[in-house]
Amino acid sequence: MELASLAQKIRDDIARGSRALQRLETSTLKKLITDLQSQDPAIVSQAILIATHSSHSETILAPTLTQLLKTELGMKDTILLLNAARLHVVEGSFKAGERLSHEFLEALRSKLYHPRAEVREWTLRLVDQCGTQSIVFRSDLDKIKPRFWQLVKAEWRVVLELITFIQRKWQPHERPTTKNP
Repeated sequence: MELASLAQKIRDDIARGSRALQRLETSTLKKLITDLQSQDPAIVSQAILIATHSSHSETILAPTLTQLLKTELGMKDTILLLNAARLHVVEGSFKAGERLSHEFLEALRSKLYHPRAEVREWTLRLVDQCGTQSIVFRSDLDKIKPRFWQLVKAEWRVVLELITFIQRKWQPHERPTTKNP
């Protein structure tokens, strides 16, 4: 199936309220990798949409998505890319029993400093999905906490809540003490 028609099918399914998940064949994956590396923003945007709506994690997409995370995209494309990275990089690595690459974690770190709250929110959601490896972002989370004046907007409050949630997960758990009579 041509990628343009697949992307349109996904858009139509979304418009009807469907999840629009698609099983990607090997030939489609190869074309998708080529399109993700394209210089044309419209083609890259379409490829990100397709990668995001894959029904299964495809680890073959992980290196290309990691490289794409290092580039500047529009807000909507960046958020879709973060979702695709969750599926193909994070879930794919965990299914294979492998750790996330340092290159991926560094690319993800750069998105933590994005000026838009929505991108930071979705980056923090992905950081949370990184499991124990998310601890590498400990110092970054203190640096990106929203300023007091930013908390007027709901999206910055969500960012602060996510940071607090992740930091609580890192705190050592206390064992309940039992008192002997």
